[in-house]
Amino acid sequence: TLEMTKEQLMMKYASPVLNIPYTRLKSYRLEQHEFDSLMNYFDYMDKNIPLDIIFENRLENIISETLSRKPAYVIVDYLQLVKQGKSHQSREQEVAFISKSLKELSIKASCPVFALSQLKRIEDRIPQLSDLRESGSLEQDADTVLFPHRPSYKNSSNSYEQGNMDILVPKCRSAGPGTFYGYFDLQSFTIYNEKIIT
Repeated sequence: TLEMTKEQLMMKYASPVLNIPYTRLKSYRLEQHEFDSLMNYFDYMDKNIPLDIIFENRLENIISETLSRKPAYVIVDYLQLVKQGKSHQSREQEVAFISKSLKELSIKASCPVFALSQLKRIEDRIPQLSDLRESGSLEQDADTVLFPHRPSYKNSSNSYEQGNMDILVPKCRSAGPGTFYGYFDLQSFTIYNEKIIT
């Protein structure tokens, strides 16, 4: 990742677990019992759940780190920040090369690789596969593509809203396309009873 520090990522993880809004966690505006819970949480994570956070954007280094560490899974945050040393005629060709390399890495390392990607932002429209920024072969290489989508993303006062959110699955090699329906409260996502609708 080049998006967040380790502390920020740990706070993101802590928010739904401790049921404390992320905005309060990151500013440390906490009551004593909440602060104690946070310290216990950090201690537990350090001892029981190794979370290796690497601040790296070179493809070659991402591949070598993954193969040497043998992780349970890899998250690349985010794909458009990854650079590759070889020269390409266009950025689209470079992204296609990176996408294919991450797919091969997943097979070699025997672990899932999650690549976060930017989308073209088009107001008042449900995201589509063609909205993947510099998509190249992203949708072709991916086994599964997920789009979080909140129709009422912001209200008239430009504030973020809580409420219903869909997880769109326009591509899934093993199960076909579908949608998860749920509720988003700015720190967690709860899936409704209907698990997947195709």
